[in-house]
Amino acid sequence: MGASLGDITIYYDGTAIADNVVNVEFQITANYICDFYYKLLNGYKPTKTGRICITLNKAKVWDTPWYFGSICNVSWLIDEQKYLSSSKMDKYKYILELLHNACIHLAEIYDWDKAVFKNAYDKIYKQDFYFSLSYPEKKSRDRKKIAQAIIEKTDLITTLYLIVRIESNIEKIKLFEKKNWWWWDSAYVIAKNCRWLDNISFGICSNDSTQFAYYSITGKNVSSNLSFKENNFLKRKAN
Repeated sequence: MGASLGDITIYYDGTAIADNVVNVEFQITANYICDFYYKLLNGYKPTKTGRICITLNKAKVWDTPWYFGSICNVSWLIDEQKYLSSSKMDKYKYILELLHNACIHLAEIYDWDKAVFKNAYDKIYKQDFYFSLSYPEKKSRDRKKIAQAIIEKTDLITTLYLIVRIESNIEKIKLFEKKNWWWWDSAYVIAKNCRWLDNISFGICSNDSTQFAYYSITGKNVSSNLSFKENNFLKRKAN
């Protein structure tokens, strides 16, 4: 199966997109699209590849892809003026085209499954570039209720919602909203580990109860002590 693919990252190595607010906007846009595309690969593991790094410039930095350990590096062309003159949505589309074409190029060279990358590309367009990721539904212990976690993102904000179904009644509850940290976002760990804590509460609670965030269907309220600081990621697995 090879190493698990940890992320796909775009780097810009040119000068036209200056190292200022415009450059920050570019990196946020690239991170948003890369994170979106990566998650839609659904855990696909390219052989011996732990990361894919795509370096953009108006001229290729190197001619052929190369590996540093399990990191696959590829140089790709960007039309800097096309990017700078585009609307926000067109910037999303252009970055996706560059990302996808680079990944297909790598797939052809290293015999990866191109259909997996094509599926991610198509789904982003199907969702109109709106990041929404649904996790499996889980039944309560009494088998009468169903709940699931859903992550929705903008380029800057991550929101984790809970969908709770009791017979014909469906509720959508915001568990929390935080800064989008793209691939390293702790919201992924939290969403994956959301579960029924009992027959009335759905969310997470660590074994020692020091970290928790859950919704009570009887109290109709969210209880949480999670704190998301600028550079603070919830690294410990929520059990």
